[in-house]
Amino acid sequence: MLKGANKYLCLFLLIIWSTFIVWEIQVREWLSYETEFIFRADLVIILPILILLSLYVTYIIMNQKNKRS
Repeated sequence: MLKGANKYLCLFLLIIWSTFIVWEIQVREWLSYETEFIFRADLVIILPILILLSLYVTYIIMNQKNKRS
């Protein structure tokens, strides 16, 4: 079970990913009305940052669990 700061880190990730998913749905809907090619800079910039942030938080949580054992 997650305790203390780990709960907040997981909640933070949940909020960030949920926001990104809502954003992605809105952008796909908007793109369905566009006829010309649009470069998706958000996928090049935001998505890798989210993935790295998720990996970092997972690393922090795993290290704290290992220290407790």
